[in-house]
Amino acid sequence: MSHSSARRTLCLLFTSLTRVSRGKRHTLLEGFLRTVLFGALTFITGCTVGPDYTPLEVELPDGWKQSELPNPDALHEYWKSLNDPLLDELLELGVANNHSLKGALLQIEEALALYGVSRAQYFPDIDLQSGVYKRRRSEGVASAIQNPNNNFLSLGGALAWEIDLFGRIRRINESSHASLQAVEESYFGALVTLQAEIANSYIRYLATKSAANLTRENIQRQEESLSLAKDRFEAGIAPELDIRQAESNLGETRAALPLIRKSQIVEVHNLAVLTGKYPDDIRIILESAPDTLPEVPTLERNSLPLDILRQRPDLRAAERSLAAQHAQIGIAQAELYPIISLPGFFSFEALNTLEDAFLGSSLA
Repeated sequence: MSHSSARRTLCLLFTSLTRVSRGKRHTLLEGFLRTVLFGALTFITGCTVGPDYTPLEVELPDGWKQSELPNPDALHEYWKSLNDPLLDELLELGVANNHSLKGALLQIEEALALYGVSRAQYFPDIDLQSGVYKRRRSEGVASAIQNPNNNFLSLGGALAWEIDLFGRIRRINESSHASLQAVEESYFGALVTLQAEIANSYIRYLATKSAANLTRENIQRQEESLSLAKDRFEAGIAPELDIRQAESNLGETRAALPLIRKSQIVEVHNLAVLTGKYPDDIRIILESAPDTLPEVPTLERNSLPLDILRQRPDLRAAERSLAAQHAQIGIAQAELYPIISLPGFFSFEALNTLEDAFLGSSLA
């Protein structure tokens, strides 16, 4: 039971007691009960032990030394500004097939289940027991009983409801909720990291593809220059050194092309790992990749330092973890006080069917 519901209950009791006892004012019992209820109400309003968590205030400058900085809202799904459907497809594959993200989602489900368990502590614990047994009456019982054998069905249980006087359950819920938020932020951090790695690898692939095209064009031009140098040498208007220089330049350019192709293959395999696809599948997808790098549009720039920091999932996760540990202080302090619970017991016993237990045929 939460503190707010407890306060509402006590207020209702106090109001009803006042109405009922209008004709019996100034009685000793009335004054005593009012005092008890008022004291309990006052106690519950301020009995949560442990310090309340307050987010840390970070002293940052009012503005940046640089004149411009991206607006945090413009950083959300930043790749959309590139207008590249191929990059969108790779990112969707990565989110759908990445095992690290799937593991992070499972951690969120686990934290959500633990938070549900902590929330359940506000409600009473009920332990149910049932049984069926047969009782045979002795032969000495009056012979008027036609059936000496009777089947008995019993249903019973115990109930315990902890009164959260010192805020132990409240602090447990605060801690589990903050832990859930920290796990969620960790998932977003993994998501942002994956998206950044895919985008960087894709951009590097485009860069190597563009470099390969430029290298092929340079090879073609240098082959033409070598042919021209040979013609000029044969015509006697250029020294042989020009031929050797052209051959050297052409050899260096040709030697660079395999290294560029190797870098291209590396990025294909990186994208395959990040997206959970085979390299051949990635090659098919990249066949339609543009030959040049995309143009990056100018982002809106009107933010403050703190706004940028708040966009970092790792910092948000660390702050939520701090809040969870902060609530643990209150839990530890509440453990120093007694735990008060309201017990209860109930049982039913009936002949032959469970229906009899609830229709008035119960024996106990």
